[in-house]
Amino acid sequence: MLSGKLSRRAAIASRPRLCAASKGKWAEAPERRQIIAPDVVRRLLHGLRVHQAELELQNEKLRHAQLALDDERARYCDLYDLAPVGYCTLSEQGLILEVNLTAAKLLGVARSDLIQQAFSRFVVHEDQDIYHQHRDKLVDSGLTQWCELRMKA
Repeated sequence: MLSGKLSRRAAIASRPRLCAASKGKWAEAPERRQIIAPDVVRRLLHGLRVHQAELELQNEKLRHAQLALDDERARYCDLYDLAPVGYCTLSEQGLILEVNLTAAKLLGVARSDLIQQAFSRFVVHEDQDIYHQHRDKLVDSGLTQWCELRMKA
């Protein structure tokens, strides 16, 4: 992809000199501009081509990383949705943000109808205190909380 007499490392090292050499010439008033020698133009063009090739390589790496991320996201969604256990993702206020298929089925409510509902609405009355204690600990400490709750549809 790279061609020419300069190696990639040499081209990168020479880029600041090339930029500095051309810097003031473009800012001058049109009547004071000087003609740039062909060898300077060739060096500048070569530096730009090297830089373009580097950017293309970086873009290709970013595309591959994005594809890998998309694959992992899809795998996570499949695992989350198809888990044999009901999962809910809650906001700090205790509202349901996400729910998997199993949880919706166990609660007997369509997934779309669960979104933005108070999770406590589905916790039996006798377990409400346990739920609120664990939710408050989670919000205060950020540490994972675990408890068993009885749920109602």
